Amino acid sequence: MRKLTVFEIGLLRHLVTGEDTQMDTMSVDWEVVLASARSHRLDPLLHLGAKRSAVPVPERVRGRLERVFHMELARNVVRLHHVEELDRLAMRSGRAISLLKGAAFVTALYESPGARAMADVDVLVRHDDFAHWTSEVEGLGFRAHESSDHAVCFRHARTGVFLELHRDLTSEARFLGLDASLLLDRASKAPGFLALATLSPEDHLLHLCLHASFQHGFRQPAINAWDARLLLQGAAFDPTIFIGRARAPRLLPWVFGGLKLSQLAFPDPLLDALVDELAPLAPQRLRRKLATLGPADVFTRQANGATRPPIRRLLWIGDGATAWTLLFEVLRPRAYEKSSHLGSTRRALQLIWNHYIRVIPLALMKQAQTLWRHTPASPGEVRDV
Repeated sequence: MRKLTVFEIGLLRHLVTGEDTQMDTMSVDWEVVLASARSHRLDPLLHLGAKRSAVPVPERVRGRLERVFHMELARNVVRLHHVEELDRLAMRSGRAISLLKGAAFVTALYESPGARAMADVDVLVRHDDFAHWTSEVEGLGFRAHESSDHAVCFRHARTGVFLELHRDLTSEARFLGLDASLLLDRASKAPGFLALATLSPEDHLLHLCLHASFQHGFRQPAINAWDARLLLQGAAFDPTIFIGRARAPRLLPWVFGGLKLSQLAFPDPLLDALVDELAPLAPQRLRRKLATLGPADVFTRQANGATRPPIRRLLWIGDGATAWTLLFEVLRPRAYEKSSHLGSTRRALQLIWNHYIRVIPLALMKQAQTLWRHTPASPGEVRDV
């Protein structure tokens, strides 16, 4: 897919933000715009923006956007039903569990549950509570689907909803100095729920940055960039606290990279200020690499020549140890959590299939491409389920 033009990017930004931008609808290829929006999970926001905007959006485009919005609304109603089930379990057990990313933002930051497209429900729990919550979600009808070093993904047997149960915020959390218990201690009650927590706005933004740069090799859906901008505009966000946490030596390059990607997608004075604050401390190699990217690169549907292969993107910070440590985690086979559910023969066979037959060959195949091919997969994404 070709890169978006300046006018097409301006149109996307206008429909999402409502702000006046540089655009000329006569030179816009709506199919390219819709494909980019779908890839970046922005199409529900485009539907709402088209209803408010005076831009002449073709009726066929309005119809497609409306259908996508209502489909996303229906899906999110089901996902939120499962979130409410988790809320009741948390109320009963008294054990901490925090919403992450879309699950935390869909009702707190967006005007409608259909506005924030989601792929799954992400939650964070303490290491000591992981076995407990594994048993609880299985009791709700979820079945183990995939695992990584920081999370296990479950799929509901009837609804098909994916639930990611995080024991850590990202891969290699110990290397990065991220403590799940500390994050949960700083969390507050999620609005609209009885017992579910939500991370502090500063920690949510930290997670979005790390997810884009470290976990996905300096790639992110533009919806996450919009999440970041909405977090910054909230009254509860404290830039001083965020900068203090982002200055940790092993976090800073990744946080700076994530902020820069969000800035390229949806510029904002508050975002500019954070980028300017961290830029002098970021590795020069990373600043040079990110300087070669433009808005068209972050809105492009697939990885392209500007973003380079994932291993090389991870090496932008000049830290080969980090990239290869993550690669090792991708390829290292690991058993599912050792708890009572492993007594099931069916579950054991399912996990053998998932880890040793399906995942490891897939990981080897993808990583064999990473040093020379422009593939959209990063090391983290192979197991970031």
